[in-house]
Amino acid sequence: MRIIGDVHGYIKKYQQIISDCTASVQLGDMGLSDTYRQLIALVDVDLHRFIPGNHDDYSQLPPHAFPKDWDYVNFQGFQFLYIRGAYSIDKMWREPYISWWPNEELGAKAAIELVSAIAEIKPRIILSHDAPFLCYQSGLVNRPFASSYTARLLDRVFEIYQPEMWFFGHHHKNWITKIDNTMFVGLGICQYVEISLQS
Repeated sequence: MRIIGDVHGYIKKYQQIISDCTASVQLGDMGLSDTYRQLIALVDVDLHRFIPGNHDDYSQLPPHAFPKDWDYVNFQGFQFLYIRGAYSIDKMWREPYISWWPNEELGAKAAIELVSAIAEIKPRIILSHDAPFLCYQSGLVNRPFASSYTARLLDRVFEIYQPEMWFFGHHHKNWITKIDNTMFVGLGICQYVEISLQS
């Protein structure tokens, strides 16, 4: 399984990345409507999916997008928990419903359900668009950075249950570190890693 960082509309590069892998999951900020049209025309939805981020158009997500705010899924033999969304620090310069969507972060109901379920699910692997705020504080960002609702929610998930591995995008940075028992892996734009289905 190939795990891919933000794409931001670089669909030709994305096609190259997935051309020689059996299946893939992309971690959000795939692109907007033009990107989605190309996905539908050119990419097999049964083999290549993505988790919506904060710069995805929630009014017209394609079939390639995982449909829920979060879910524990088995996709092509790869079992993981995914969590969508993040906070846009640049939203004041974006146009609502054109380049920014108010529902970019999970709502309260979905967040409560996630926190209530995580201890029972016990996922080995979590894929999310953003990272827990504890990653920000552990060197992910090199400047003071206010925590967001999403980052704090992911902190709470980690407090309740620590998976073996946690992959995220959003920060456009390749980054890896172990915190307690969890290996966190951040992926830059159009960067990727391979995960063995047997691991």
